[in-house]
Amino acid sequence: MSILKNVFAIHGVFEGLLGFTVFFFPQLFASYVNLAEGQGEFIMRAFGAGILALGTGGILCNGMPDVLPCKRAIGASFLAFHGLLAFLSFQSRKNGSLTDLVGWVACGIHSVMAVLFYVWYKVTESQVKTYTKKNGPKHDH
Repeated sequence: MSILKNVFAIHGVFEGLLGFTVFFFPQLFASYVNLAEGQGEFIMRAFGAGILALGTGGILCNGMPDVLPCKRAIGASFLAFHGLLAFLSFQSRKNGSLTDLVGWVACGIHSVMAVLFYVWYKVTESQVKTYTKKNGPKHDH
């Protein structure tokens, strides 16, 4: 359970660093993406900005209790992001926009991350139910 407790921090730091690198140095990744030069740089910078933004959410939510709606929303966003990128990476190697190696590696990494966020979301669901029952709305009669 320790890895699940720190998955937001790990995710935030790793994706923050990767996002920063991709945003400011897209040419480092040009050989992995088969696009026209101007398109490739723009798309890589946009991707870098997106993962940098997700990383920021991970760092900001790391210390928060798992029952807070904002942390669960960020976790659900991570799950959707990684699930969609796993699918996209798998498909992109077929149409040639990613090399086979990069496509499979990206698909594997994003699949693992999606599974981790799904597990976290399901494990913390019982905590939310318990918290809601214990601290439910107070009615004055």
